[in-house]
Amino acid sequence: MKEKSVREVFRKDMRPSLQTPYEAREREKYADDTLCPECGAVFVKGRWKWGKPLRKDDVSSMLCPACRQIKDDYAGGVLTLSGSFLIAHRGDILNRVRNIEETEKKDHPLQRIMAIVDQGEEIEIRATSEHLVARMAKALKSDFNGELELSFMREENFARAHWRRNS
Repeated sequence: MKEKSVREVFRKDMRPSLQTPYEAREREKYADDTLCPECGAVFVKGRWKWGKPLRKDDVSSMLCPACRQIKDDYAGGVLTLSGSFLIAHRGDILNRVRNIEETEKKDHPLQRIMAIVDQGEEIEIRATSEHLVARMAKALKSDFNGELELSFMREENFARAHWRRNS
């Protein structure tokens, strides 16, 4: 019997939604053309996007959910990296993680890395959404092999992943 390469745990067997607690709470409070003064994202037709407000006058200004999460240090997920392979290939692995964030952030401005905490033999990556954590973790597994444990807690809108590889 072949062993699964990724161990995923879903509470109530549900996949995570892309909606963060900040989005769910604030969705009705943003007017179209609301501009985030921190990152420059614009709220248009119910979604945050990159670009300029459609109107030139009467544009409201308010922090987007991702900037608020970063300010409040409220992560939507945590990815932990470890193992001897990480120590030997730290730069390549971190570049891959940052590239995934950039790709995701192009279409989804609220998907961001909040912090990368390098603790020597282990690296913790805190992100604004469980979706981004899962995408980064699965990409590392696909690109570099190793072991991956991934769990989603839907009620908390949170994902925890641990990727490790020893040589």
